[in-house]
Amino acid sequence: MRYCTECGSPVESGAGFCYACGANIRVAPNPASEPAAADQPENVRYDPEAIHNSIVASLKIAAASISKLITIWVVLSLIMGIVSIAISPYMKDILKETYNIAFSDSQMLFEGLCLIVSGVTAFIASVLLRKLKLFWVCFVSCIVAALISYPGMGGFTGVITAAIGIYMSMAIYRCRPAFE
Repeated sequence: MRYCTECGSPVESGAGFCYACGANIRVAPNPASEPAAADQPENVRYDPEAIHNSIVASLKIAAASISKLITIWVVLSLIMGIVSIAISPYMKDILKETYNIAFSDSQMLFEGLCLIVSGVTAFIASVLLRKLKLFWVCFVSCIVAALISYPGMGGFTGVITAAIGIYMSMAIYRCRPAFE
């Protein structure tokens, strides 16, 4: 058994990356079970294609996980957008009475539509990520969904949702080698 130099987790012999932290194949031998580097033959070579295939396989797993998170975003955005539009006349009155904040019908409708558009563009990103097709469309769709969610949520919550969306976009960017 070998150990990752980044996190110290056990790494199977011949693995191209650490399953725990995703670090490259730089592994340190376990001093108790493997001979020192000086005892190993000098002509040991790694198969670049095998390394590439193992990295792509791990990126596909990561992409599937990110796609599921984006699907949750899609569902929540669509529900919140539809509810926002459906209850906007009542919500407008509640906000006026409770917090003395006046919203127009067009503002409430705009926020609901922003959430729905955010959900639809996130759905596009999720489907493309699941299929690992059209990287740039997937990446840009996720960024657009993040930025459109801000006016729909507004305030601090909008900043948080936009930041989460941008973070997911960066995660998609890291999966770029797995796209066809």
